[in-house]
Amino acid sequence: MNILVVGRSGMLASELARRFHESEHDVVIMGRPVLDIRDPRCIRNALDNTGPDLVINASVYGGQTTLEQAERETALAFSINRDGVKSLAEACQIRHVPLIHVSTDYVFDGRGTRPIAEDSPVGPLNVYGQSKWEGEEAIRATCERHLIIRTAWVYGREGRNFLRTMLSLGKDRHEIRVVHDQYGCPTWVRDLAQTILVLCNAVQREPASIPWGTFHFCGAGHTTWYAFAMTIFQSVAGLDVMTVNTITPIPATAYPSTVLRPRYSVLCCEKIRSAFGVNPPCWQDSLAACLREMYPCRS
Repeated sequence: MNILVVGRSGMLASELARRFHESEHDVVIMGRPVLDIRDPRCIRNALDNTGPDLVINASVYGGQTTLEQAERETALAFSINRDGVKSLAEACQIRHVPLIHVSTDYVFDGRGTRPIAEDSPVGPLNVYGQSKWEGEEAIRATCERHLIIRTAWVYGREGRNFLRTMLSLGKDRHEIRVVHDQYGCPTWVRDLAQTILVLCNAVQREPASIPWGTFHFCGAGHTTWYAFAMTIFQSVAGLDVMTVNTITPIPATAYPSTVLRPRYSVLCCEKIRSAFGVNPPCWQDSLAACLREMYPCRS
């Protein structure tokens, strides 16, 4: 199957390139300046030139480590996360090409206390979450054959993410203050990419029986940012030299940011398990596997 991945420079796109390199699919990964998702003409040309059987949108503006940036540059966030997604969905619909799109737990307000199902009411708290939600809605209104995959707390050995931020701060500071009252599901980007590959295989094998729609995927189990950080530092003890000796739990209200984040964004993944046989790995196991790759000579 010929697959076009939109968004060349991101953490997920890089991992998709590695996963697909080991698969039977022919994959082209395109991003700016060749494919600028803000430019409908670029999108149309990219699809016409590559002739994909399936498109994966891995482009995004904002995210957990750049929420403040999205708040400052609202127009840019919506031009990528909503308007660009709409143009991509329209181009896919016209060419009868299915679309896999990656979204976020930040479409929810986090006021609940139970794992969130796909059909739960949304309530974005920030520009990033709102622009991603409107992008989802644009896909639903435009492209019949789509799979929207909401995920959460994505990390990996590359790019800007919580794991790399903690490891960097741990080498530079004696104390790190981490929020202890926000709950979520850490997701290794490798697991997310592998799940997308499973979906691609399903589309190739049985396109007529795919239950198109919205699905959740994230690491199994849940934790807080503070407990996530503690697990990271406990896991790298003896593997890396750290200066940090105190990890201080703080409430979200004490975190130096004006951007609101969901207090509870634990996603329920039963739907994707039932439909595609995807069993999300335990987040602690995936973190351990990721760190073994980051410290191969010391583990």
